[in-house]
Parts: sequence; structure tokens; C-alpha cells
Amino acid sequence: MAVAPLASLATYDIGSFVPVAALLGPALYSASLVIFAVGSNGKGRITGDRKLGAVSLVILAVVMFATAAFWVAVSRHPSPGPLMAFGIAATVVEFALALAAVVEIKRARVVRRPWCDAPLWALIAVSATWLIPNIINATGTAQADIVTAMAFGTVEGFLRMALPILLGGLAILLAHIPATEKTVEVL
Repeated sequence: MAVAPLASLATYDIGSFVPVAALLGPALYSASLVIFAVGSNGKGRITGDRKLGAVSLVILAVVMFATAAFWVAVSRHPSPGPLMAFGIAATVVEFALALAAVVEIKRARVVRRPWCDAPLWALIAVSATWLIPNIINATGTAQADIVTAMAFGTVEGFLRMALPILLGGLAILLAHIPATEKTVEVL
């Protein structure tokens, strides 16, 4: 009796869960961007009162999730040419939205210096590790170039995973450390 449920579980097609699992990470990441953009109860927005930064973060969240959903939808029927063009276009749009958001985060000064520059440096690091192997791939296909491009791809993957966690932890830490106000004695 107890073996029958286990046998049916062993023959269950897990392929139907793959799209849901593939979208879980992007959904959580997009939700975190929206939380940073709108804050909780209308307070605690990382962009302060700057609407461009908040709108950029929300649109970035939607674009990132929609892009992930698109890749899941077309993963079973790849067509290299149009998909490559879509991938580059999606990356450029995401970069532009992220750049607008990090500039507004820096200008808002919600996070004190020098920490308000951390999202900008994270964006530069991820962008450089994405751009360098693509330039290498576009210029030639020598074995050393392919290995270098793969190494940068590995570093990019690590940075894409680690930097949001680092920035989120930094945000939580800075939220619990009281800001020291510089005051000037008025005579």
C-alpha cells in the first residue's frame, strides 16, 4: 500500500514544473525591486521622492520578469537569429532602466555616502563582465578567446547572483544604523 504512492511519484512528469521553477527566481527578484521602489506603507523608498527612480525600478521589475517568461516560453523552440536580437535588445533596455534607477538612488541621498554609490558600482561590474566577453566573441573565435569569454561569463553569473544579495544586506544593515547628522552651529 505505501509503495504505490511512491511508485506514482517516481513516474510523475516533473517537466510541467520546470517553467514555474524557472520563473520563481525572476519573480522574487522583481518583487524585491518593487519593494525597493515603493517602500513599505509608502515609506522607505530607496529613491526618496524621485519619481523617475521609482518608475524605473518598477518598469525594470516588469521587464525582467517578462523577459524571463519569454525565455521560458521559447526555450523549447529556439530560433537563434531573432532570439539573439531579442536578448541584446532586452539587455540594453534593462541596462538603461537600471542606470536611470541607480542615478536616482545616488541623487536621492536616502542612503548616506559612500554607500549611495554601491548600486552604481554593482551595475558597472555586471555590465563590464557582460560586455567584455561579447566584445571578445564579436572580434574572433580563437580558443583562448573562447576560454576568456567563458571565464568572464562565469564571473558575470556570480556577480549577478552575489551583488543583489550584498546590496540587500547592505540596505538592511544601513537601515538599522542611525544616520549621523552633520550640524552647524547657527549664531
